[in-house]
Amino acid sequence: REKDVAAAKAQKSSEELQKEVLKFQEVFGPPQSLAECIAEAEEQSWALALAAEFKRASPSKGDINPDLDAAEQALQYTQVGASVLSVLTEPKWFKGSLEDLKQVRLRTQDWSKSAGRRRPACLRKDFIIDEYQVDEALAHGADTVLLMVSILSKSKLQALVSYCREHQMEPLVEVVTAQELELALAVKARVIGVNNRNLHTLVLDKDRTCSIAQELQRRGVAFGAGANVTKLLALSGLATAEDVAQCRAIRCSGILVGEALMRAADPGSAILNMMGTAPSAEPGSAFPSTASEVLVKVCGVRRVEDAACAIAAGANLIGVIFAASKSQAS
Repeated sequence: REKDVAAAKAQKSSEELQKEVLKFQEVFGPPQSLAECIAEAEEQSWALALAAEFKRASPSKGDINPDLDAAEQALQYTQVGASVLSVLTEPKWFKGSLEDLKQVRLRTQDWSKSAGRRRPACLRKDFIIDEYQVDEALAHGADTVLLMVSILSKSKLQALVSYCREHQMEPLVEVVTAQELELALAVKARVIGVNNRNLHTLVLDKDRTCSIAQELQRRGVAFGAGANVTKLLALSGLATAEDVAQCRAIRCSGILVGEALMRAADPGSAILNMMGTAPSAEPGSAFPSTASEVLVKVCGVRRVEDAACAIAAGANLIGVIFAASKSQAS
């Protein structure tokens, strides 16, 4: 990407690009706070934020769905409750573009305004190595960018985090190991994502997020729901209600889902199958919003993980058994 950034700078100076940032924000508004979007989602019925991703291809899977329209796909994500829209803008391996990002922002902002909802935050997902790329993201409607600890020195990571915050943007800082987590915490990252896929071997390990959560606990770092705490997101390999339930159980504030949604014939239904019913307008409400909807209760629950699975599957009510045996129930 260094060559790509150099080529972009040769075509358009930083000063020109920053003028485009100001022009865009004058018309469409400044970036939203990623942390606030996530915290708001945690108060709704899903109890965590969904970052729904648009990527036409990937290095590990090749072409996924190369002909999809980014704005149309993102709109379907938005309509069922996605809090964050992740857009791959890297052209070679992921077949993305900055224009994809811009169209996603414009389409979903327009729909959200007409629906009376807060629009999702837009994430530029790319190999960000230079402040110029942050400006590109802002000029094309991004609210946040992905910063990968694995490809940045500590000084560059700190510089990019600071630059983002100077421009009202809270970055999503990606880690894979405990050592990378230490660097993320050193630069005071507020939103930390765990990539469950090893970028060198491309091997997937869904337990990696759990390991990072345990490391945060060991270090005494407050994370999970609430204000002024670190937000932890699981970023890769999630595709089922069971995956989502596990993330809830370890106090993730959000999850990122990409390939499963890009391959789905009906992305909205795929999201609801994973997350449960659409987020309630009234946080904490367990009941259907209309009389025609079915009320579902799951009975006989004894374990926390079973309760989490029932919630992920969309149950409205849960029956919990506290007695150790039938003879002790009264």
